[in-house]
Amino acid sequence: MSGADLLKVCTIADSEWIGFCNGYLQAAFDATGGKGICAPKGVTRNQLFDIIIPKLKNSPDLLELNATSVIDAVLRQAFPC
Repeated sequence: MSGADLLKVCTIADSEWIGFCNGYLQAAFDATGGKGICAPKGVTRNQLFDIIIPKLKNSPDLLELNATSVIDAVLRQAFPC
């Protein structure tokens, strides 16, 4: 999945796609294992969405990259150690 694909599915006003988006963001966050990302305890899916999706909307260069890589890079920037 590319960053563009992620942006598309995360902006569809449909409960199934919203659930997919939230699950994807959470899974990508969990997959980092905290390596290089120092997010506060209890960060929510809504917070992840509010950080990642606006960045995708405002950074066309990220749209062609792998979505998981984009999420990792954005979260490293948002929550540096």
